[in-house]
Amino acid sequence: MHCNDVADRIAAWADQQLAPAECELLEAHLERCPSCMKLAQSISAQELKPKHRPVPPPNWSRMDAELALEMSRQEKRSTTHWYHRPYRVTVTVGVAYAAALAMALSWGLHTQQQLEAAQNESIVLKQALDRERRLAAEPAPMVVPYRLANHKSQHAPSRGTF
Repeated sequence: MHCNDVADRIAAWADQQLAPAECELLEAHLERCPSCMKLAQSISAQELKPKHRPVPPPNWSRMDAELALEMSRQEKRSTTHWYHRPYRVTVTVGVAYAAALAMALSWGLHTQQQLEAAQNESIVLKQALDRERRLAAEPAPMVVPYRLANHKSQHAPSRGTF
């Protein structure tokens, strides 16, 4: 029991309204802690005790034993690390987790395939753009009309003169 717990229950202890197990825990703490003992003495000196002690219910000892058992479990549970605590997973939760994991993996694979297709298309488009830029940088060939290309010059020797 901690000093904060004692401070919350000291008035009930002075009025004898605590369960026997709780009373034992509080008194054990008072023996070890001088500041809480001083608080208990100051409250006891006020003489505000009831004239008669209430009668506990008939099954108080059973409830007291269950409370003590649960408190000891809580103390054991709070001292162990979270990764040492038992963890139970139902079959339904396990199946739901497996289904969610399968969906996430299939979505990831689908997304990966789409990414690869987009990258391939990007490479093809880049190559086409580079080809267009090269063609734009080269000077255009001079187009000679058909009549001029087939016209024989008078200065050129005719066939067979050589």
